[in-house]
Amino acid sequence: MLATNVTESDQVQAALKAECKRDPVFFVEWALGHKTWYKQREILKSVAEN
Repeated sequence: MLATNVTESDQVQAALKAECKRDPVFFVEWALGHKTWYKQREILKSVAEN
């Protein structure tokens, strides 16, 4: 049996990855470093929902 050592850093990375999957605006602004305009945020959310 393998022992798993989940660190706080691993948990933070998992939470950020989950947030990127859930929120496209967060992904673009945080992961890609691009500041979005209102209309861009609207489009990103619409694409994710549909």
